[in-house]
Amino acid sequence: MRQIKILADERSAEALSDMLMDAGALSASIEDADAESTDEKPLYGEPGLEPDNCA
Repeated sequence: MRQIKILADERSAEALSDMLMDAGALSASIEDADAESTDEKPLYGEPGLEPDNCA
């Protein structure tokens, strides 16, 4: 079994995942490339703060 990682922007990640599954991939997952880094942006607001993008 092989694992392949592909970096995609948020607009195309879902479509890319669907294409991989249609091509015969056994599974596909989408992860936040910025998780636990200084570039990570919250999807849910902290008390009193609103996020830029909502989940």
